[in-house]
Amino acid sequence: MVVKAVTSWNDFVRLSLRKYFPNTKTIKLRNEINQFVWKYLDRFKNLLAQYSHHGLDQARLYQIVYEGLDEQTKTMVESMCVTPLTLGPVMLTFS
Repeated sequence: MVVKAVTSWNDFVRLSLRKYFPNTKTIKLRNEINQFVWKYLDRFKNLLAQYSHHGLDQARLYQIVYEGLDEQTKTMVESMCVTPLTLGPVMLTFS
């Protein structure tokens, strides 16, 4: 039996994620996040369409959406983003 040694931080992260967050669990969590986020964003977009003269720039709109999330959801959304505090693909719905 060959024992795999962890020789770097990246190895440790990869093995830990594989053990504690298998793909099926990750996919399930992402689906739950997406369902919640899309419902929230649909309502927000409808409000923006009703009041198109709001005068808010894109960055401020992103900030409003982000600030409206609870801490747990912020953490889940951030985990799906490339960089911290960037809503990434979620925010492309406004583009």
